[in-house]
Amino acid sequence: MKRNPKNSKELQEKKGNLEESETEMKTKSISEEENLNEEININLNEENNFNQESSGEDDFTLSNKENDLEELKENIFPNEEDQNQNQNQEEVLLMQEEKTKKTKKTKKATKCCKIYHKMDSAFKKIKVKMIPFFISLTIFLIVLVIPVLKEHPEAHRCLAILLFVASLWATETFPLFVTALLVPVPVVWLKVLLDDNNQQMDAEQSSPQITYRYFDPVVLLFLGGFCIAQALHKYHLSEKLASIILRKAGTNPKKILFLTMMLGLFLSMWISNVASAVVCISVLYPLIKNNIPDGDPFQKALLIGIAYSNNVGGMITPIASPQNAIAVKLADEISSRTQQIGFLQWTAIAFPTALIPTLVGYFLILKFYKTKLVKIEQIPYTPEKLNYKHWIVIITTTVTVLLWCLNTFINKTIGDLGITAIIPVFVFFGTGILSKEDFGKLSWPILILMGGGLALGYAVQQSDLLQLIANGISYLVGDSWLIFIISAFSVLMVFASTFMNSTVAGAIVLPVVGQIGYSNNHMKAMLVLVDLMTSGGHCLPFSSFPNAATFAVANDKGKQYLGIKDYLMVGASFTVLSYISMTFISYNIAMSFQILKIFPFFF
Repeated sequence: MKRNPKNSKELQEKKGNLEESETEMKTKSISEEENLNEEININLNEENNFNQESSGEDDFTLSNKENDLEELKENIFPNEEDQNQNQNQEEVLLMQEEKTKKTKKTKKATKCCKIYHKMDSAFKKIKVKMIPFFISLTIFLIVLVIPVLKEHPEAHRCLAILLFVASLWATETFPLFVTALLVPVPVVWLKVLLDDNNQQMDAEQSSPQITYRYFDPVVLLFLGGFCIAQALHKYHLSEKLASIILRKAGTNPKKILFLTMMLGLFLSMWISNVASAVVCISVLYPLIKNNIPDGDPFQKALLIGIAYSNNVGGMITPIASPQNAIAVKLADEISSRTQQIGFLQWTAIAFPTALIPTLVGYFLILKFYKTKLVKIEQIPYTPEKLNYKHWIVIITTTVTVLLWCLNTFINKTIGDLGITAIIPVFVFFGTGILSKEDFGKLSWPILILMGGGLALGYAVQQSDLLQLIANGISYLVGDSWLIFIISAFSVLMVFASTFMNSTVAGAIVLPVVGQIGYSNNHMKAMLVLVDLMTSGGHCLPFSSFPNAATFAVANDKGKQYLGIKDYLMVGASFTVLSYISMTFISYNIAMSFQILKIFPFFF
């Protein structure tokens, strides 16, 4: 039987009282007997009375003791009703304890939730996504700690920076241009760059090298393109051009998109995709802004169609992209001019790889950006007399575009495309065609984004990260089948051209490809096929000029039509389509040419 703790305490107290009473009685009896012995001779009657009183008191104490013993028995051996009451009280106490524990846990959980929501709201106020930021930071720290490339610490640290920045861009944790401005900080502090003697640069040496990329000739090229587009729009020349070109396209949205993509593909075959993208955007911008309801998906469809048709068009001819010219030059140098790549030879291999992604991509864009528009009103042609400002814009734009187109042949005389792009900037702002307010309206976040992409690509180049990856692939697949070698280097080229300048990627990877191809007697086929993927791997806004130019297009409120998700979604689709068409179509065409000797001078 279980004892009640309260009853046990009472029993102990009562026992103590009884013992005290017994000791008191004993002491009293002794003292009284002594007094009686002294007074025995004085009064016998008093002694008898005293004895009677003492005997009465003893009877009283005995009766009290019996009553106390009965109470102790009842407390020590309680009945069943008391036991049930005690058990119920214990169960109630246990239930109360469990409730208090649960309430404490819920209070802690609510406190954690409140803290999380406060942090999340604070991050949202400064436009930072909390979870993607910590994921990106965790990836950076893990890669930085794990010794991936022990013998090449600079390349190892550069890999961590590359993954960190790429994840921030992909998740749009910060505005894209803010992440782009962050690139030089880890590059300089972690000492990623190597000099020409393959020695590590200190912070003082690497600082000007990395920050120079934000004013690279490529950034100047974008600046000139933006100035041309703004001048054409300000003086309504883009509307006139659009009314003339789009007159034959009709009012069907699908037909307009198809002709737009075919126009971009055709123009970028013969001229730089910088010039072709400027022309296409100038033609379509009035239609996007004025004739399509704001927020309609077809606005995005037209812009993304311009971007990737101009990108893919850079594959088709050797003069379409600088990296194509690098591949042709490498074939001459490696073979000592015994195996040259001709214009028709290149086009025969490259054309299917460009045409198929464009056609299939057209249907994918229509699926990704479904519109309810059935008819788009044409831009009315309003003949207007041209003044001297119009003629300054027309002449300057025409001269600049022609120099861009002829740059491959006269670059030793006029220099880089970015140098030529300074001409419209100087003319338009120097003559008052564009004002200071127009200068402030230029897409400066896009220019900074391009600078950040170039800085990151320069770090990948100078840390030997890309060279190490290329050499590793060469070691792994050097003796494999030709299709495996081409596929492996194509994937590397897609990766490189997404995060860095395509020309730089080609200059690093193509020499390795050429040496492997020369050793297995397939040099020209490998150079052409791998180089095609430099134009098929643009999945970010800063990966190419057409991407950045379309990304910069915004409405009257300054909100951009396209986001990074659009480039990731459509860019990944075009990359896969380009890779499949190159692997299964262009590769087989090249092998057929070698077997059938249709182009014996090619192989």
